[in-house]
Amino acid sequence: MNPILIKYQNTIDNLPLAARSTALAIVLSIIFVVWYYGFWQNLSHSMSATSEKIKTLKSSISLLKTQLKTLEERIKTELSVDNKNIAKSQIPDQTKTILYELLKTTNNLVLLQLKNTLPKEIMSSQTNIKAVEYGIVIKFQGDYFSTMRYLQAIEKLQWKIFWDKLEYKVTQYPMAEVTLYIHTINFYGS
Repeated sequence: MNPILIKYQNTIDNLPLAARSTALAIVLSIIFVVWYYGFWQNLSHSMSATSEKIKTLKSSISLLKTQLKTLEERIKTELSVDNKNIAKSQIPDQTKTILYELLKTTNNLVLLQLKNTLPKEIMSSQTNIKAVEYGIVIKFQGDYFSTMRYLQAIEKLQWKIFWDKLEYKVTQYPMAEVTLYIHTINFYGS
């Protein structure tokens, strides 16, 4: 055992019982004060702050749920009102994307231009069916056989794409500049 500890133990053992009890009470008091101010008080403050944050978050959650319900209702209303317009605006973009992706997968073709024309509203007087015609102009450069493969790929699409006009101009044999005018039709009700 350590000689210093033996010395202190002998000193404490030689003290009367009342003095030993007082020393023990002082040491325990010092340990309690260090524990209380060093650990417990900080822990207590942290627990209180965390409890307040939890209360704030719970109230925020209920407020967010209310706002979410309001927002969902507003979105549903706007979607039901503007559903036709949303569908109309997506059709040309989807068609353009598909035409472009097909062109990229066909060898020896280079895209020069891909644009929408102004949509035209169509209405049948006999059936009261309304539709919108979306025109697309695609201009690309390539050889004859690559152009044929591209046109056949367009014909095999599940979408109804209608041909309006095809311009094929040989620029430098065997390369040609091809301008394709097509349209799609979207029916949207009576």
